[in-house]
Amino acid sequence: MVSIHMAGITLQQAQAQLDAWIAANTAVAAGQSYSIGGRSLTRVNAAEILNQIEFWERRVVRLSNGRGGIRVRYAQSNGQGQQGGQGSPSNSGIPW
Repeated sequence: MVSIHMAGITLQQAQAQLDAWIAANTAVAAGQSYSIGGRSLTRVNAAEILNQIEFWERRVVRLSNGRGGIRVRYAQSNGQGQQGGQGSPSNSGIPW
């Protein structure tokens, strides 16, 4: 079995993004505009702000639980000593 772990964003970076989007939500709720990364957010962007908050909340939780990166796993069979029928994960070469 081969496992590839691709490092991504850190917990601190994800938390900073979440904090920025929460601040944007607070500002927009008070009738102000807010800028993040060159984008100006207003009341019409409330759905986008909430989507971003939900995204970054999930990311922070995942990183806090040690599941931050993307993992790709697959099994390769050498055809010797393998048990299992056709199409089983142990001998199919299909990513699992």
